[in-house]
Amino acid sequence: MKKSTTVRPENFINKFIDDSKNKENGRYQSWNKCFEYFSKLKNKKLTNKDLDYASLLLAFYLASWGMLRGSSFLLNYTYTIHISAVKIMFNDKYKNLWRTSKIDNFDKNKINLIFNLKQELNEYYTEFNNHKNISNILISKILLGVFGCIPAYDEYVKKGLKALGLQQKMSADGFKKIIEYFKKNRLKKNIRYKKYPIMKLIDMYLWILGQKHIKKRLARF
Repeated sequence: MKKSTTVRPENFINKFIDDSKNKENGRYQSWNKCFEYFSKLKNKKLTNKDLDYASLLLAFYLASWGMLRGSSFLLNYTYTIHISAVKIMFNDKYKNLWRTSKIDNFDKNKINLIFNLKQELNEYYTEFNNHKNISNILISKILLGVFGCIPAYDEYVKKGLKALGLQQKMSADGFKKIIEYFKKNRLKKNIRYKKYPIMKLIDMYLWILGQKHIKKRLARF
């Protein structure tokens, strides 16, 4: 019988975190800096200084995660483009998105909230993108960097989802399937670093799985 790709992923995640922690100035630290700062602000009334620095960290995190390369519309703007987006995310109606430490926190209401925010952010950024829709990669990376509430739907993560037989498209239904899958195949038990929100751990696992899948495919040629 073929071995399942779902066999305990904790070793992959622990190694990934170990490798990134050993690179003090490595680009993967930018997610940590961004998420930690936003987490400190979640119960504050934001000042202009808070908004400015939060937007700067968000912009740098997005840049280090590949969102300012190629034909990205963000190349045409400075970091202050994100200030209004940060204000949107700090609206009281999205407060529940901070509670993302456990997979059981993700009920139907939270999923709807995430995708309502996705739409609101899309509508905001389209004004700067010639009124074209914003990529799911960008929106999901913003949500991961600020709330840690959804994986970043980049190439590796989508390949990881495919390897698990899950939907690759960023949608409420597809996200629900991810939640169902990881409720059955729980993480964190043997993960040394407990501070990460569950969706960040899932993002790491899917990213590693997708990377391995692509390398294996390329090795055939």
